[in-house]
Amino acid sequence: GNSKDREKQHKQMVTALRLLFSLSKKKTNDFLFRQERIVHTLLELLSGEGLEEGKKRAKKNKPRRARVRFKLDVLTYATGTLKNICTLDKENQAIMAQQGAITTLASMLNAASNGKGPHEKQVAQLLVQITGTLRNLCGDRKHFKQFWNSRVVQTLCGLVCNFPMKHSELMLNIVRILSKLSLHAGGRSRIAGDDAVDAMGALTGMLQLCQKYADHNAMMVRTFFVLGNLTAGE
Repeated sequence: GNSKDREKQHKQMVTALRLLFSLSKKKTNDFLFRQERIVHTLLELLSGEGLEEGKKRAKKNKPRRARVRFKLDVLTYATGTLKNICTLDKENQAIMAQQGAITTLASMLNAASNGKGPHEKQVAQLLVQITGTLRNLCGDRKHFKQFWNSRVVQTLCGLVCNFPMKHSELMLNIVRILSKLSLHAGGRSRIAGDDAVDAMGALTGMLQLCQKYADHNAMMVRTFFVLGNLTAGE
């Protein structure tokens, strides 16, 4: 029946994505992902629409269609692959930003950030891959407009406040992104200024992070760096 077909499709997809994920760990393959347009295919899969279709829609200012629903493992392998191929490769970073990756990842981040419950562990793994990819893309000022417009900063602050703090890799990725973006007025105002959702909540969350991870050097350094930028910047 229909559900058996869907299950079969899902298994095939996971097999293919797992293979791509393991190939993406080898930096010499970065350019192949670009050359074979696998970057584009993965972004289409995550955004749930063709990129051309997305551009046309953006031009006409129409809302996007409902996303295709994939299971968490599909999303995690696809995002993890994108994260790996843009860790060092500047050309892949540029292509991903051009193709709207930041906006797509932001909407995934938003959707997944409510994912406490029975699938919390798998949701946390997906969030680690999403934030890892965003971290790779936040080093270039040319990408900031997409970061600001897609409300990535506000969503990340919400995660610090609302997602279980025991997920240390996720929390570290979040403060790594915030430490880069808080160097800029646009980032600071979205964490704890006029554009913030809950400035007090974000500051409290970061202080709680410091208490919980007092022995975790990288976490402490990044979190205090963000707090330092917030106090020194204004």
